[in-house]
Amino acid sequence: MSNLKPEHAARLNPIVQKWDGFVAKVNQRVQDVLNESHEGIDALIAQHATDPGPIGTAMQAVQSRFHGLDQKVDDAWDKISEEFDEITDDDDLPWEDYDAVSAVVDASYAKYEQLREHIEMQWNWLEMRKQADWARRLYEIMQQESQQPVNCSQCGAPFQNTHWWAAANINCPHCGSLNSIQPGTASGLFFAGLGAHALSHEQAWNEWMAEQQAKKYYDDRRHQTAGDHQHWLD
Repeated sequence: MSNLKPEHAARLNPIVQKWDGFVAKVNQRVQDVLNESHEGIDALIAQHATDPGPIGTAMQAVQSRFHGLDQKVDDAWDKISEEFDEITDDDDLPWEDYDAVSAVVDASYAKYEQLREHIEMQWNWLEMRKQADWARRLYEIMQQESQQPVNCSQCGAPFQNTHWWAAANINCPHCGSLNSIQPGTASGLFFAGLGAHALSHEQAWNEWMAEQQAKKYYDDRRHQTAGDHQHWLD
């Protein structure tokens, strides 16, 4: 802004201030949604760990809120960019001043892209963290399930399930009858559902983020070179 002539600064300053104020409000709203979601989803995990319905519905609702914020940012930028266009497309704008004006517009557009990326990544982070928290709760219940004896379908005698993480056919140690055993709800959700994957995603979060940043860096280049491709692979 320091490179602008006073007449251009007078036109651009109100637009930039309005945009910066909007960006600050959205960032605060993102933080509010994160705080509210943590508390609400944690309560559902505590109460309904073995029922994917309530937790899944809540996660979808939170995702919709993030999508709504992203759409508001998109719509707001469309309006702001029209105001910028009125200045950059002005026939009275001297050519020698165009670069300085465009630099201000480009800086505001960069904030637009950063804000949308922030919204997306905060949702990704929340989804990863809450699924990992859910997985930890499932693991606790799973340990309890694994210690529960099962009763033989023929003689009724209890015996220890030695294959508690998945469905299996186990012979009764008392009468030899073959019993078809199903895993407990938490065990099934942990091993065949989201549990193990969620904890793995949490552990690999920094590497996943680095991959996303590398891909964005690569995709932002309009004409990628062999060197760009190798840098992305690295």
